[in-house]
Amino acid sequence: MRRSACFGGTLLAALVLAACDNTNATAPTSVPTTQGEITIRSIELGSGATLSVRQCEWYTWYVEMCADRSLMTFDVLYPEGVSEAVLTASFYNGSQRCGIAYSPLPGPPLRAGGSAFPMTVSAISLSDEDHRLLCPLPATTTRVVVQLWERNRTAAPLLAKEFAHTYTFVEP
Repeated sequence: MRRSACFGGTLLAALVLAACDNTNATAPTSVPTTQGEITIRSIELGSGATLSVRQCEWYTWYVEMCADRSLMTFDVLYPEGVSEAVLTASFYNGSQRCGIAYSPLPGPPLRAGGSAFPMTVSAISLSDEDHRLLCPLPATTTRVVVQLWERNRTAAPLLAKEFAHTYTFVEP
């Protein structure tokens, strides 16, 4: 039951943040200059892992290709208050984004000057809104770009951090 609620939150986050990610699925060209920090707390499957891609059905009306064994928790420290924080983790092969994972909504508030707050992303979406894969499989990604967003602020992420982690996405 908890897992399906997480997936529902992930789907909702994906739909709400679709406008936030107004790039054409290429790597971000700049990192926000605001002070803050994103660090890895835990990763279920570490760098070098192979993840099976399958058809994921959210509710009864939305289907996409995803890898759902990818629980990642990050500690986020941001000096300003954020009313509803949302975290994304994008998986890149060069400049091509092959997948993206979202933290569940509603996002937690981050207090100005507070301590690091743990945020989790899970199911990685590997298809676009037309159900086409973002990268042909097998796809190997070599970096993960984690970004902090404020839910209703769509212009740009508040904070970003890149991690050199390799994942291979394959058909089962």
